[in-house]
Amino acid sequence: MNDYGIRPTSLFGIILTEGTFPKLKDKFENFDKFEEDLDGNINRISIRGNSNIGPNGINETLNWDSWLISGVDIRMFYAESRDSDTSWTNCRW
Repeated sequence: MNDYGIRPTSLFGIILTEGTFPKLKDKFENFDKFEEDLDGNINRISIRGNSNIGPNGINETLNWDSWLISGVDIRMFYAESRDSDTSWTNCRW
């Protein structure tokens, strides 16, 4: 599994964890983005590139048995619940 950026021991903990599907245009980034509103409040607008995470985000369980998720970057899907520095490894591809 290290070939795909997943530590083998991480699989046991993430299969039933809920996450938020990223938008089609979202691209993975190794940092969060913040934006200041008109009142000077700082709001997080993206977690590691996933702009669907937040008050309007819908948490779901990833269906690992389906080919439909093949285009989903799981680093963004699990961005809110996993720390990317310790949960993931370098992908060989």
